[in-house]
Amino acid sequence: MTEYDRPFSIELPAKRQAVTMAATVASWLGYIPSLAGDKELPDEPPKALPASWYYSPEIYQLERRAIFSKRWILVTHKLRFTKPGDFLRFEEAGFSFVLCLDREGNLNGFHNICRHRAYPLVSEDEGNVKILSCKYHGWSYSLNGKLAKAPKFEVVPGFQKENQSLFPVHVHTDALGFIWVNLDSSPNPVPWEEDFDGVDRQERFQRFDFTQYKFDHTWQMTGDYNWKTLADNYNECYHCTIAHPDVARLADLSYYYTVSTPGHIQHFSRPKPDKVDEDIQNASTYYFPNACMTVSPHFFYMMRCVPTSATSCSMEYEVYRHIEASDEDFEYIDSFFKRVLDEDKHLCNAAQKNLNAGVFVNGQLHPDLESAPLFFQNTVRSLLKSHSDEERKINREIWPARQHSAGQATAEDVAFCLGHYNFNMISFRQCLAIAALPLAHTALALNDISSRAQSATNLCGDNDYIILESSPWIVYNMLYNAAQMVGTQCTNYDGMTTSDSGTKEVLWSSVTDIDYVASTNNVPKGYSFVGLTQNLETKLSAISSIPAVYNWTRTNITEFKGNICFDFMTNDVKGDSTSSSSRELMLWLQYEGGQLPIGWTNGPAATIDNLFGTSWTLYEDINTDTGITVSTLMPTKQFEGSFSGDLKNWLLAMADLGRFTESTYVNVGNAGYL
Repeated sequence: MTEYDRPFSIELPAKRQAVTMAATVASWLGYIPSLAGDKELPDEPPKALPASWYYSPEIYQLERRAIFSKRWILVTHKLRFTKPGDFLRFEEAGFSFVLCLDREGNLNGFHNICRHRAYPLVSEDEGNVKILSCKYHGWSYSLNGKLAKAPKFEVVPGFQKENQSLFPVHVHTDALGFIWVNLDSSPNPVPWEEDFDGVDRQERFQRFDFTQYKFDHTWQMTGDYNWKTLADNYNECYHCTIAHPDVARLADLSYYYTVSTPGHIQHFSRPKPDKVDEDIQNASTYYFPNACMTVSPHFFYMMRCVPTSATSCSMEYEVYRHIEASDEDFEYIDSFFKRVLDEDKHLCNAAQKNLNAGVFVNGQLHPDLESAPLFFQNTVRSLLKSHSDEERKINREIWPARQHSAGQATAEDVAFCLGHYNFNMISFRQCLAIAALPLAHTALALNDISSRAQSATNLCGDNDYIILESSPWIVYNMLYNAAQMVGTQCTNYDGMTTSDSGTKEVLWSSVTDIDYVASTNNVPKGYSFVGLTQNLETKLSAISSIPAVYNWTRTNITEFKGNICFDFMTNDVKGDSTSSSSRELMLWLQYEGGQLPIGWTNGPAATIDNLFGTSWTLYEDINTDTGITVSTLMPTKQFEGSFSGDLKNWLLAMADLGRFTESTYVNVGNAGYL
């Protein structure tokens, strides 16, 4: 008997105590009561996710945004890459990407998209290449993703090859050699360790030396079911007695249990006393969201349940063989698992038909025997609700995998598609949509806006002043330094629209024609804005959120000095004007022409690391004209033409810096150009 053939057991208690661990974690996440200690089971078994979550196209698209383009996904093992140029193509929920080994030994990941016209670079599932070449227009890329050739583009003015590399995919290889990807376009995705720290250091894996296996083959099955249907099935063996005769014959199912921890679920089993000689000695782990791996002394296999629609998937399998396994041993365990997996496919197909039929809503799950499916479902629920909350704050979908092309024209086209229309007027065309503004104890929600159309204006100076009837919004051209102004400033209110998503949008164009006055170069000459000036007068703690979308377009090319900003007034008591405020908060989005905030000469007062996707520097001093302390945040990376975010996060960040408390009143809120 060789070393790897010896009987294998894991030292665990005879009773299934670890079930308590899984249930406790689920309880901590707010789903089911803990089964720890002597606590009684819940009065009623917990309910599964509703059937609609298993067939809804909307839920599937949300999963693509919240999970498959944001979380780490297990895809393969490094044993599949043996020489430079080796590549593998993968699909995950509609996302196509390629992994390839370059000449320096680096494993690189790229979206399977040519940067020219989006044609797929790779059409084969695997192979070996010297270069990645597009079969559409002949663009080619080196194995590190850099553009090597773009035929005839060498004569195109401004074309820069270094800016046309393939869209990268984050790649992580764990301690056991398993390869993970993250499709988030951010340079800093969620850390792999956040969900999977320790998953490659499981004590039971110490028995196996993964370097002693070699890749053998792949195989595939299609399923007419939602990917979560298979995940629920895989993560319990409550069905094994009835549905898997091979498993029921060998395994002591009274012992079988799972341990659920964030990111993965471990499965534990042992043979019946009279079947020890036939024990396959396997260790199985499910890796969120859609992969699993089972290892035994003779082989290991990986499975990815790849979503292809809301009600279909493709099961992709990779099989690896121990280098000392006999043909007989390998074929026995390989065929064993293929039978079990095929049985699972038929179970899931049949269950999904009834999920789709519109009769069944959900069932009661066993808090012990089905604790892992409950844990899995709770993880899905939590991620989807969290992502959905973020989308509601800005009133649009968030696609983490989406790449962002530079250029104002692209930004305008994207904004147009989203319903934020920027028409080319003189100077600044502005569109502000404060999307929902759910304020507790106030009547200022935007659905109070009057449906009566307001007349457009074509006025300049302080004459251009509109309060939109039955709404909290004001459009105002304030020339509070008119005596120092040479020239004119006009607001030009254009109207209010409603986007397809129901967001009310105010549109106006600020036309500025002011001569530079050297003696007052740092004094604002005018302020064109849309404001909530009838007024907020609400404690910060009573404001649930202030989701805002602000788009602007500068259409002239003359010299300009100013900034685009949000401007809020706060005080310890209610008040509806600047005179009743003790602090003015400014969030500068874009600035040019040497515009500087009050307090610039004092130097930075504080910094904020991550707010609305960038870092900020705080400048503060007293405005000598008003006597009010002005706190201005300037972004490290300016927002060029577009901003979206929950403004309450800005206010909370300032509260964290000690500038006020959540009992402070937010009295006035403006957005405009200064």
